[in-house]
Amino acid sequence: GLELKVDPAVLTRRPPSPVNFKTNLAYIHPLNFIQVGFHGKAGEALNAVQEAGGSSLIGDAEYLDVQSPRGIQLRVAMRQQGETKVELVSFNVEEQALDDVKRFYIRALGFKEARSPEVLSERCPTRWGGEGGWDWAVDGVSDEEEVELEVQKSSTSNQKLSAYLEGQGGPTVLLAPVPDGRLQDTDLDEFESVVVLAPDIQATMQDAEKAIEELRGGASSRPSMEASGSTAILNDGVGNMISLLGAAAFEQSLQSA
Repeated sequence: GLELKVDPAVLTRRPPSPVNFKTNLAYIHPLNFIQVGFHGKAGEALNAVQEAGGSSLIGDAEYLDVQSPRGIQLRVAMRQQGETKVELVSFNVEEQALDDVKRFYIRALGFKEARSPEVLSERCPTRWGGEGGWDWAVDGVSDEEEVELEVQKSSTSNQKLSAYLEGQGGPTVLLAPVPDGRLQDTDLDEFESVVVLAPDIQATMQDAEKAIEELRGGASSRPSMEASGSTAILNDGVGNMISLLGAAAFEQSLQSA
């Protein structure tokens, strides 16, 4: 399972710079977007977003891209069956570090690479590009279909490198590549960590130690781990922090929430 945590200190510290003034390009948020499967119709989702103080960006009857009052990007995918739940969490990762970060999630946490989710098709953008809006992608379509999408292909070449990772349960993780040097300072943004529930916490920590040792020499990512009893804090190599909990510690955290 996955749980997203927001650092409360964001209310008092200075925000990260929105623009790299050396290049005059907007920085990109490390947390790309969250996808929620919504049991209902687009109109119902739109009303719920507006009542909560959010704003709608683009979409149609099948999906709706919205923004929370705090600026977090959320994709709402309409589902005819099942309950409303988080289906996907996407992180932006600089291109030179993407392979190492993907290997870390696979080797340390047991994720497996998967095909792109249904909603991330030729009709849906896969990365929030800051001031430039959503970037479109053509993942999951055939070469013949791509011929019909030439109007969109000019801004989607690096999305071919996106990695879709599935765990034993919980949301899919999407790692979306961004140009090197475009990410905001992860020490200053509001995103604190992802909580990952491990069925066997000790075995998972051992796997994480092995993955960190294997990837330690990488020039573009530097994963690490701080263990304390039955919990651990992992750095996936690019500053995305992961709180690793066993079942007992997770239940305790829910009671104290």
